[in-house]
Amino acid sequence: MPDTNSTTPILVRASVFDDVDDKRIVTALVDEYVNPLLERGYYTRSELPAKALQAYHVDYYMAQVANGGHGQFMGNSGMEPLLISDVREGLRSIGIKSFRDIFDDLVRLWSDKPDPAHAIAGNFGFGVPAAQENDLNDRFMNLECYKTLMPANGRWIKSWPELQVLPDEKWRDAIEHLTLQNPQADVRKYARLQANLSRVLSEPLQVAAQLLGHKLGILPLSLSGVGDPAAKAPDGRKVIGWRVSSQQAPLIMFLDDRDALLCGQYLPDGRMLTYALMAKIRNQLLTKKDMGAATTFADVTSKELGRLPSPLIAEAIELAARSQIVAAAALVCKRLKDELQSVAVLEKSGEGIWSWRIRAKSAQYFLELRSRDILVMSAESKPMFPLSFDEVDEFARAARSGQA
Repeated sequence: MPDTNSTTPILVRASVFDDVDDKRIVTALVDEYVNPLLERGYYTRSELPAKALQAYHVDYYMAQVANGGHGQFMGNSGMEPLLISDVREGLRSIGIKSFRDIFDDLVRLWSDKPDPAHAIAGNFGFGVPAAQENDLNDRFMNLECYKTLMPANGRWIKSWPELQVLPDEKWRDAIEHLTLQNPQADVRKYARLQANLSRVLSEPLQVAAQLLGHKLGILPLSLSGVGDPAAKAPDGRKVIGWRVSSQQAPLIMFLDDRDALLCGQYLPDGRMLTYALMAKIRNQLLTKKDMGAATTFADVTSKELGRLPSPLIAEAIELAARSQIVAAAALVCKRLKDELQSVAVLEKSGEGIWSWRIRAKSAQYFLELRSRDILVMSAESKPMFPLSFDEVDEFARAARSGQA
């Protein structure tokens, strides 16, 4: 397969290229070249050299399987076609037939037996492996990939004629220049930030956590995204309990079409389970001073800390989208020469005014949604300036086109 973009140089430090350990250049390609260009340079796949992506994804395949088997690789990769193509082409170029055969069998399983293959992927490498996965895993592990595949990948990288080997003292400036010179970086950075923050303001669980954290004064309150089907709500509702963390204690939240219920977890003796208490109990167990501590976490019960009606959560989501709150936050930071980091909904006041908190690099600000505009407030709750809805809409359109 020809390189789709030979004009983008592949840069490597001389000390890495000259190292007799061929594995080192693989790590350098991943950590010092591909990841910075994708994450900080906002390059797309088609803008990076095809060989670099192939070697990168071969290493990803190897690391995933070595850590959690083919089920972990299948689940985490989603068997995305372009990634699969990269791995297949990379393994062909590296030339170790046994690894290529295993990967071909994996792809064949995915295409020919979708039901068991999707079941394997859905387990993400946890539990007892299915027979098909177990066979692939055994064959792979017997090949000792860190002694065979990874150094072979490194030798392939070193053979690329387009590889530019720079003295260590010149490499850092060169890679930084390459990372920052993408003309589409600003547009893509805003698009990525807008997508991430909009998702946080549109997911009921996330919005419920933001509102409840502010209402109860438990900040920061962070949703882990881990659900516990066995968790029991204090009012008996049959829904998944979602794990939430605060600075002091692990909490749990239940959400249905009626309301969101945030609960603390309590031991049978009435003590609330905190991180400090958990550490104390575990220390007692590890030091064997109190073997009865092993049963302390049994029969933990949930007790209500606070709740909010689900229609209020839905209203917050609808207003954030309709009023383009993320774009408003980005416009505020642009005017104040600050850098937007996050946005969270706070509350609906007794007068019906919704507010959001902007966290920026150097300060925090607040937005109040009013009938005719959005009022920007300082961290000291002093009015700063208004934003009209037309201004926000114009900024959002300009940002999407790269003209903001």
